[in-house]
Amino acid sequence: MLILDDEQNACEYLDTIIKKNIPAIAETFATTHQGEAQLFINRQKPQLVFLDVEMPQQSGFEFLSSQKEKNFDVIFTTAFSKYAIQAIRFSAIDFLLKPVQPDELVTAFERFLNMPKETERRQKIYEHFFDNLNAKHEKDFKLTLSKGNRLYFISPHDIYYCKADDNYTKLFLRDNTEFIITKTLKEAEEMLHAHHFIRTHKSFLVNKNHVLHLNSEGNLLLKNQITIEVSRRRMEEIKAALKT
Repeated sequence: MLILDDEQNACEYLDTIIKKNIPAIAETFATTHQGEAQLFINRQKPQLVFLDVEMPQQSGFEFLSSQKEKNFDVIFTTAFSKYAIQAIRFSAIDFLLKPVQPDELVTAFERFLNMPKETERRQKIYEHFFDNLNAKHEKDFKLTLSKGNRLYFISPHDIYYCKADDNYTKLFLRDNTEFIITKTLKEAEEMLHAHHFIRTHKSFLVNKNHVLHLNSEGNLLLKNQITIEVSRRRMEEIKAALKT
């Protein structure tokens, strides 16, 4: 496993908390030099790279893009701009905000263990990430979703509503096609807020572009005839949001 961060303190800190909290990782190579990191990738072919975003010679995004063969998974470490973080979130690539917290590190590593490792799949995810990163507007981002072994790249506009499912979220399209993402509804709300999604209830997040009206029972009727519950405490907020 490789850690690349141009700040020595950050590099040592991440190396330390990995050794303390993830005993499954037997050996790490931590470096502040991109040349050393490249040699390690070429020779050792790590399965996982913790990659800092903000580096002076070449950003973490540029370093990843320069790899001829991207035969490893990436967890970005960053305090980078909201736009870039949204691009990462939409692209199903993991990231950790600095300073990295041990519990978030462990969760990210568990997600890595559960990720399919097919090279072709990984390549498609990276290609889509760079498409999102190079998009001129956040509204042009597409979500990387999976069902079985297939990947789908879905515009947020095509999502009608989201429903909480413990620490996961179910996304429903026009025809009620369902996808599951490994994010809480709160995380989905943060990700989709700029795409006209509104929280109607502790369990529901709705794309207001697909709302027909608020019915007499105080629920939202969507264009696909699905009815979504609105909590009393959110009623005025929902009414105001539907007017804009």
